[in-house]
Amino acid sequence: MTARVVAATTASAAVLALLLAGTSAPAAADVDLGGSPVEGTANPAAPTPLTAGLWSDTVTGPGESPANTLRFSYQRTMEYSTVLIGVTGVSAEGAGDGLGVAVTAPDGTVCDSDETSYPTPGTAFGVSVTVGPDDVDDRDSVCGRAATLDIAVDRASSDLTSDLPVAIRVVEEAPSVSAVADLLEPADAPRVALPTPGPPTTLPGVPSFDEAPEIGNGTYADEVPQGEQRLYRVRLGWGQALAARVDVPGQTSIEGSYPTVDLTLYDPVRDPVEAAVEESLSDGTYDEDGGRLFEGTPRVGLLNRFAGQAATVPGDYWVAVSVSPADPDSEEPAVDVPVELSVEVTGEEDGAPQFPEFLAGPGGSAAPDGYSLATPYLVGAGVFSADVSGTPSGADATDEAASGDDARRTAGLAVGGASLLCCAAGVVLLTRRRRVSRAAAR
Repeated sequence: MTARVVAATTASAAVLALLLAGTSAPAAADVDLGGSPVEGTANPAAPTPLTAGLWSDTVTGPGESPANTLRFSYQRTMEYSTVLIGVTGVSAEGAGDGLGVAVTAPDGTVCDSDETSYPTPGTAFGVSVTVGPDDVDDRDSVCGRAATLDIAVDRASSDLTSDLPVAIRVVEEAPSVSAVADLLEPADAPRVALPTPGPPTTLPGVPSFDEAPEIGNGTYADEVPQGEQRLYRVRLGWGQALAARVDVPGQTSIEGSYPTVDLTLYDPVRDPVEAAVEESLSDGTYDEDGGRLFEGTPRVGLLNRFAGQAATVPGDYWVAVSVSPADPDSEEPAVDVPVELSVEVTGEEDGAPQFPEFLAGPGGSAAPDGYSLATPYLVGAGVFSADVSGTPSGADATDEAASGDDARRTAGLAVGGASLLCCAAGVVLLTRRRRVSRAAAR
């Protein structure tokens, strides 16, 4: 995959497309998670089967209750593959809410689990798991060999009983045949440099993962109203990392409490990225001093997942800028916060694993149709992709969604323009997750 850098002319064309899409302002809305509807079951003996793709459901509470746990299953299509699962929610409640996901093998082995809590209302928060071999050359672990995986999604430890809409992203990655010496070693202390702002291009983000405009190296100006979350999309290849910076100017005109501005990065399964820089600053205040926020990702490498780090894969990453809601009891009007977002993709594409030219299904069964060396990721039902991009789901998946070509992305920009003024509530202030590592037996 070639790194994509959006030049000023491209950004200007995108802005023109947005203007042509219309200027009507729809009503305020939470972040749109997307996904085809599916209904999980509470019966662990009869879970709802999922294919690769993007799905939507609703979790109720209280959490940690069998009656409120959504049960799904996934049938591997490739022997020794890795299955990536992300669950993203938008909470109307905020503090006290949570999400949990756990994956088990048929013999009861807990393969991986994740939990998060205390989101901010109206913004995306999530959890993710990675289920596959215990090492690059592992072919014996229970979770790496299991043909069927059981997936449980719940409200974590929350006592809330309201509905929580969620999206579930499922992607299957072909097994790697690379030797460790051929792969990038995980960085013990990942470093990305603070981007240097350039002349800004006005390009508003949108409260939607699917419709977020794709951006590259550069600086982008926006005005984010209180209570909204704006998303942009950046594509990373193997060996690359993302650095994002938000500059907030100082102001003295606001009376009472100052709005909080937050910067969050999401990975290709739409899970918030754990900070990969030593001195990241993900939130600040729109006050007389202004502020500068900074976040970064680790470089994309296969070995990260075997070194106690979150799995990193090539594909779409998202940058989100959020502003806290106005105090409903305040007599002061809500404000629009001017921000400048600078992003930089660092590193040349390098360290891509080698995938097998031919592969089999679980237990030596027939290999799935559509797989090739160039498209090792199953991202939809029967749809393979070069990376974890696109959002196909179920029977609606298409080759266009898997290809990740320029036509899909150009269309995405135009569609995004129709929703530019759509509102999203809240600011992402996430409590860091408690992750239970895979315990696959050998």
